[in-house]
Amino acid sequence: MFYNSHEASFLFGGLFSRYHYTEFGEVPHFYLILALDIKGIRIMKLTHLYQPYNPAILRLIQMVIKAAHQEKKWVGMCGEMAGDEHAVPLLLGLGLDEFSMSATSILKTRALLKQLSVPEMQTLATEALQLATAEEVLEKVKQAMK
Repeated sequence: MFYNSHEASFLFGGLFSRYHYTEFGEVPHFYLILALDIKGIRIMKLTHLYQPYNPAILRLIQMVIKAAHQEKKWVGMCGEMAGDEHAVPLLLGLGLDEFSMSATSILKTRALLKQLSVPEMQTLATEALQLATAEEVLEKVKQAMK
């Protein structure tokens, strides 16, 4: 199942039993979960609001992953976040199973994933979810990756 709707994130109870996996695109979540009205507004005007490290977004991703894993289904993410060097450690720690990204990001991301420890990234993700802002999360990831 592939979905691109923020409402679906909250309705997964029972849906995963019907599908082999779930994969989602992250961009609509950033705009819609953060309560932005994008109707009639060109997306280019909103790019400064793209906050992949916002704790609310990370908690939503965690909810989707947990719900899928409870049904023994894997979860993939497509989009820029899946290949972002600072987001990959968080996504791995949250339990994301598949990272789908542009071809230019694959080798760099593969090399990064080989260096990461899942238990350490789980700790990082847990700590990041407790932070208040996207800036704090990004700083936490940068410190952990040194």
